[in-house]
Amino acid sequence: DGQKAAIIAGGLLQVLSPAVDGDVAAQDLLVTALETPLLGVVFSPDGGLVAAAAGEDVIVWETAGWTQVAVLPQGSSVRLVSFSPDGRAMVTVLDNNLLKSWRIP
Repeated sequence: DGQKAAIIAGGLLQVLSPAVDGDVAAQDLLVTALETPLLGVVFSPDGGLVAAAAGEDVIVWETAGWTQVAVLPQGSSVRLVSFSPDGRAMVTVLDNNLLKSWRIP
């Protein structure tokens, strides 16, 4: 929805919401430390979900309440995660050159 930004740094996933006045200051919506380094993070097209590639898993949160809704084991290190343009599917690219598709309910 263009109203949030995600940053991966030092083992933390931080999701920010821009300040109302457009200033650089932002409000933390989600800050979480994960045991596995993150290689990527992506929002669904409608902004309702955020997914992070964490080692051999993809972790998914819903953004309305920042609740973790899924951990999707991949079986190999995740290199890329992306939502389809309509937000009804998610695709992962793995270290072993596999491509996996996941349906979003």
